[in-house]
Amino acid sequence: WSGMVRASKLVGRLVNCVPDSLLRKFDCEQTGVVSNQVKSVDAVLGFADLAGFTRLTDELAEHTDEDAGAEFLTGLLNPYFSDIIDIVMHHGGDILAFAGDAVAFYWDRALISDAELQALWCSLHLIEQLHNQEVAKGLQFELKVVLSSGKGWEMLVGPGEGGRFEHALVGEPFYELGKLTPKAQPGSVVVSETFWDQVSGASELEKCRTEVFDHCVRISFSGPSNFQPTGQSLRSAWEPTMEWEQWLTPFVPAPALRLISAPVSSWGELRRV
Repeated sequence: WSGMVRASKLVGRLVNCVPDSLLRKFDCEQTGVVSNQVKSVDAVLGFADLAGFTRLTDELAEHTDEDAGAEFLTGLLNPYFSDIIDIVMHHGGDILAFAGDAVAFYWDRALISDAELQALWCSLHLIEQLHNQEVAKGLQFELKVVLSSGKGWEMLVGPGEGGRFEHALVGEPFYELGKLTPKAQPGSVVVSETFWDQVSGASELEKCRTEVFDHCVRISFSGPSNFQPTGQSLRSAWEPTMEWEQWLTPFVPAPALRLISAPVSSWGELRRV
């Protein structure tokens, strides 16, 4: 009985380490993934990037020893990324991955009819609430967000070494994110032309300023927004069975697996997704 209790707690921790799209798949199909799978997806993609982070790490490396600097950055990043996650999920988004000092997230247009508007307001609220947020005395994080939309592919790739699987989205929207990121300045939301075509006529944009440049559009609030999110994360609705431990484990990186299997006091490095 105690073994079942421990297993159920582990399942709950595993659930917090994978995207909602995987949980939805397991909940619907009630089976795990045993080989490569690919399906088309119509998605809105977002990428939130901390500007100037490389400079900050270099400065810390100069003034502190390596271990102390890494621990200090971890203590700053964890609550900051937690705030990003909360805002994205409040708007019905799904966390895809962390990439160093950035977070990738998305909305499935098959599930959310106004996915572009949800993504746009989510991104504007990220900037409004987290850009230039003081995370330590005299230290602020700058944030920029880029958005794209279109058809791509959701891939479950594996099994690889140690039975590992990878979950990824690929296709034109991701390529567009790569082109947009260098064009975005701290404190701004920049969207692709394809994304803009989907939202340009929305009445909600009356309270926004827009600037067209270099095949993209910069968008910002021009006044208080009363837009209410209609997206809703279904994460709390899952009812995982004991089999989910076996299904989810191949998608969780080995360092995260070691952390969530360890005592709670060892979880300093774990970021909730």
